[in-house]
Amino acid sequence: MKICAKCEEKINPTKPDPCIGKYLEGIAHACCGHGNDISAYCVGWDNCYPNEGNAKENKLTRNGFDFRGRRALEYMESVK
Repeated sequence: MKICAKCEEKINPTKPDPCIGKYLEGIAHACCGHGNDISAYCVGWDNCYPNEGNAKENKLTRNGFDFRGRRALEYMESVK
């Protein structure tokens, strides 16, 4: 298990990103980048739930989004 360089918490892929602190509504998978904005991402699709399913498959078939870098961080901030 990795440790976040930003918040120094354990990163568990089955739980919310420790820096974000919670699941975000309408986002299936998200990561703040842990101090590296370029690595940040968030993906989701119509009526998705946090930690739901295969992000790549669902975003292609359900009007999905896949934001990376600064755009992902801005989007996550807008839905907090």
